Amino acid sequence: MGILIAGERELGTGSIEPLSFQFDDYTSVGVVSVAAYKNGSGADLASTIMPSGSHSVSGNILTTKPIQNLTAGCYYILSIIVTVNGTTQRDHRYFRIIVPNEKSGLVRTK
Repeated sequence: MGILIAGERELGTGSIEPLSFQFDDYTSVGVVSVAAYKNGSGADLASTIMPSGSHSVSGNILTTKPIQNLTAGCYYILSIIVTVNGTTQRDHRYFRIIVPNEKSGLVRTK
């Protein structure tokens, strides 16, 4: 069984930038957790690819810490869990970051 990917973005290996996610179904969200998995692995690499800063929220938009230290030819899945509309209700979404190989443009898919 696979996961439903809410969106994807291509970043280069030298990128250092936060990503923003809008949760259209809600008026406000709060950050519970943001985890990162490389090439479908089970190890959370969030502290490696988001080593500094803080996630932030404005209304229904979550902005991650700056994402960096990405490996060429790989993909990362961000697992984002937020609380919604000031309640304990949670929403869990997945987002893919693609980092193409700089020479071939290929990305490992498994």
